[in-house]
Amino acid sequence: MKFEKWQGLGNNFVFLSEVEFPGDQEFSRWAKILCNPSFGIGGDGLIWVGASKAADFKMVIYNSDGSAASMCGNGLRCAVALMYSSERITKKTMSIETSAGLKSGEVHLNEENQVVKVTINMGKPIWEPEQIPFICSGANTKEVELEAAGQKFAVTALNTGVPHGVVFVEDFDWDWQTAGEALMRHPAFPAMTNVDFVQVLAPDSLVMKVWERGAGPTLACGTGACASVVAAGGGGGIALDGGVLEIFWDEQDDIWMTGAAERVFVGITDLLK
Repeated sequence: MKFEKWQGLGNNFVFLSEVEFPGDQEFSRWAKILCNPSFGIGGDGLIWVGASKAADFKMVIYNSDGSAASMCGNGLRCAVALMYSSERITKKTMSIETSAGLKSGEVHLNEENQVVKVTINMGKPIWEPEQIPFICSGANTKEVELEAAGQKFAVTALNTGVPHGVVFVEDFDWDWQTAGEALMRHPAFPAMTNVDFVQVLAPDSLVMKVWERGAGPTLACGTGACASVVAAGGGGGIALDGGVLEIFWDEQDDIWMTGAAERVFVGITDLLK
């Protein structure tokens, strides 16, 4: 089976595009095998791209632990770049069917017609507790106090394609990873959550570290960058361990994310026999 490995700011994915989708249960099994860094290809998630009746193409993603994800910002950028680079889609702007709804992406090219960046319209942030999902008293999901790993945190909960809990911090000189795993599993998030720890340097400059649901600490998270910028009420550059994303939140409430997407290598695997 042919595969491609792509990365967006160090968030890396195994892509399958030349095979029929095998069904959720089997794809979950594939994700755990192929994303294993020691015995497989290695990756934060497994992504299938193929035909869609509702959009230019469809994307399905499963995390490295075999759990399903409704969407992934960095994975979506890589998927758009893959479809254009392989000439499966020749137009610069395209629509994508995801489990979190229809999204749109636009490639930015250099003089050699190579993809250097991709912009994704991530849609509108979701604040309704039952749609995040998030359990709280009332409808306010901003800076709700939660206790985890023996500490209290002011968590802002929202959904930008997947659930996120945003925590603003002064610095990262503490055990944020233990706190991230504990908050991910907090009962207030019945479907678990991604956890974003954010340092505000200026209104248009943020630094973020993330504990991703189903993957653990990763170098970047596109949906998390979007959630963090929205929670901070601004826009601009957000620095992650793998690089910088540009996030713009417009007057129509849509979130626009721009960042790099790069093919790492192409190969053939027989791990799924």
